[in-house]
Amino acid sequence: MSSCDVLICSDVLEHVSPPVQRAFDGMRKVIRPDGFLLLTVPCNASNRTTEHFPNLHDYRIHEHDGRRSLINRTKDGETEQFDNLIFHGGPGETLELRHFALHDLEQHLLEAGFSTIEVFAQPDFEHGVYWHNAYSVPIIAS
Repeated sequence: MSSCDVLICSDVLEHVSPPVQRAFDGMRKVIRPDGFLLLTVPCNASNRTTEHFPNLHDYRIHEHDGRRSLINRTKDGETEQFDNLIFHGGPGETLELRHFALHDLEQHLLEAGFSTIEVFAQPDFEHGVYWHNAYSVPIIAS
């Protein structure tokens, strides 16, 4: 069901409920064979993606005395509580579920069926590519 030539996904995947691979697979499905994905997502050169809530299943954000925590019921029925949540856009806005390692991000793209992945870690002023943040760089995948 490929329907687009270009898909732009900018700073979204860190907020997608697990398993995140479904999002990568879905993006690949909607891009035509000769199309491409332009992706930005917070990532770094560490060895592993940090999943803040690895057993996330049935969860809610609970507020008590002005503090927010995540209450999760795992698939096995266990209850977990997490404090010190990271929200993008300020408290209570958009919860960060993970921080990607660049290597894992590339693996997700390959598993989804992307075969060419280009990471723009260095500015390319001639083509207008400049990203001033060291923690997230533009990626093109096709």
